[in-house]
Amino acid sequence: MVRFCYHAFNNRLFFIGLLRLVIGNLLYFSAGPDCTNGDGFQSWPPANVFTLPSNGTGLAASSAGLICLTSDTFGVILGGPQTLTFFYQPILQNFGILSPNCLAQDADTLYVFTSSRQMMQMTFSGKSEIGFAVSDVLQSNFDPSASSIALHRSGQDEGIFLSNGTDTIIRFSLRNGTWCPKGTIVGGIDRIASLETSAGTYTLVAGRAAGSGHILGRSLTTFNDGGTTYSGYATFGSLVLSPPGTGTLAHIKNITLEYPTTGTDLTLSVLPNEVSGSFTSIPFGTTDPYQLTASSTISMRRHDWMGVASALPDAIKHLQIKVSFPQASTADELSGMGIIEQNV
Repeated sequence: MVRFCYHAFNNRLFFIGLLRLVIGNLLYFSAGPDCTNGDGFQSWPPANVFTLPSNGTGLAASSAGLICLTSDTFGVILGGPQTLTFFYQPILQNFGILSPNCLAQDADTLYVFTSSRQMMQMTFSGKSEIGFAVSDVLQSNFDPSASSIALHRSGQDEGIFLSNGTDTIIRFSLRNGTWCPKGTIVGGIDRIASLETSAGTYTLVAGRAAGSGHILGRSLTTFNDGGTTYSGYATFGSLVLSPPGTGTLAHIKNITLEYPTTGTDLTLSVLPNEVSGSFTSIPFGTTDPYQLTASSTISMRRHDWMGVASALPDAIKHLQIKVSFPQASTADELSGMGIIEQNV
């Protein structure tokens, strides 16, 4: 019962090996090698059907059996190899997917974006919620009826990618076990998949959310979305400079950013002593340290705390720092950041 290919049409799921067909909550399977008087792939005995707890939304062939997902259950077809010994075994309740696009498989490891907007990794030894660190992003940005998952490996580029089917994509690195910041794709993004676009070369491809246009392909050397540049930002903090109960408050002298000269200049803004609100931009003052000859490979830009039009607070307990990347087709990155305090 090896899965060779997969197609989804509305609520009908087709798997080839023994042929399997899900219509509503009924899982049909063909006679296969049990058929001795015809083509087993075209023979559908009436008894070869399982009734699932609710409408089927995903199937995955594993070494243990055929995994069956509905919108709210996780089960498996066990038994065999004789056809009449197969049986359905429910495993988990209140756990399912709304779309077959929310299921990705890596051998016997499954990656599932559930109906309740949880990103799960499942093996025979158990399950773990790998999306817990970004659960707020998943809850607010990703609709489980419209999202799609792709497992992608291509040299140094790898990960589990999740698209919300509208405009946003987020990546989980399998190598590092960490999430990248979410990206908002210029022009929108819908379904994603990792396809072999040439012998031994896999490309993460994506369609647009609406209208017509080219199929997008992920590239580590191109820094635009379908020919259109985009901006970005990273917010650090709140950074606690004076722990609760400490009588001495911090007094900031300057903040220094370091980044390659091959990109474009970054901008810096701060939000002191608050967890939300408007950031204040601090302009670039001088290179750091000013005594050195300017580097030809690394920009070292010092932003003086007092170099703003409207004065910032002198005493700081905690601080958020936002680094903004301009709209450009260059490989902009932040390589270092330092906060220097005043001696008071």
